[in-house]
Amino acid sequence: MTASDPNTLQEDWTLLSPPVPPMSAPSPPPAGYDGLLMAAAVLLVAVGATLAWRLRRSAYRGSGEAAERIALRELASWEGLNDPQRYREAVSAVSATARRYLQARFRLLAPVLTTREFWSVQHASHPIPAEHVPFWEEFLERSDEIKYAGLRPTTDQFQALLAAAIGFVRASRPRGLVTWYRADD
Repeated sequence: MTASDPNTLQEDWTLLSPPVPPMSAPSPPPAGYDGLLMAAAVLLVAVGATLAWRLRRSAYRGSGEAAERIALRELASWEGLNDPQRYREAVSAVSATARRYLQARFRLLAPVLTTREFWSVQHASHPIPAEHVPFWEEFLERSDEIKYAGLRPTTDQFQALLAAAIGFVRASRPRGLVTWYRADD
């Protein structure tokens, strides 16, 4: 049998594949396409900036009296602690509460800043009034020694740090704001 014999089955795969058009150069984008891409990029940047601004603004929404009341309640929850094994945990919580209060009261992103970054922002823009700076110098130094250097505070040291944080919250109340305290606050 030969290849030209009608009884011979030939395998011709080209019959099964679709025809391929000849290759041509890509056509340029339609007129105004560059402008459309630019408008989309500007819109994306605007939406991102708006979201960032709203998120930052919402972090400060509880400022003023509400932030003071929340901070005092959180700090008061540690007042009865007499377990030296939990002082390090408690100092971290007290420091975090004080930093959150600072964020709400002075619009400083203290909870996410390291101590060094905190002082860089403070020296550059002075968001915290000068009368409160000595407190923060000592408070951050003491809490960092306990949290990061492994210092084991005594009961007196822990109580002094907690009292200092409570005193700062009360002393930094906005001028003219009168807050009435109930026994359960």
